[in-house]
Amino acid sequence: MKRLPAVFILSLVFCCTKAQTLASLADSIRIASEIPEITYAVLTSDSILVTNTLGYHKTGSQNEEDKARATDFFHLGSNTKAITGFIAGYLTESKKITWDTKFYDLFPEWKVSANPVYLNITLADLLSHRARIKPYTSG
Repeated sequence: MKRLPAVFILSLVFCCTKAQTLASLADSIRIASEIPEITYAVLTSDSILVTNTLGYHKTGSQNEEDKARATDFFHLGSNTKAITGFIAGYLTESKKITWDTKFYDLFPEWKVSANPVYLNITLADLLSHRARIKPYTSG
């Protein structure tokens, strides 16, 4: 019974050490890349193992009021295109979809309100920018 608390404490120390090492690594990358603020997470399929936010809102700032917070918002820019392409590639490789899968076959509930011109657009069309979708100009 005395072993259980010792094992528990050692596992906490090990976890904290790993998290601190990860934080140090992430912060060194942030500094070397001249990124003012980053947030990262380590996940498994069913849990969040670690989250951390490092840096300051302004480059070169060390003020407590400028310190990064977990509630800060980040502009992701065009990253969603890369992530979408990766997911589509993964699903294609897993044989769950093909590059010729039509977009509205994946999201049939949107078909009712879709422009009929777009009903036959495939994933390959979307990901290679050949879908001929008009820019959104109102709203």
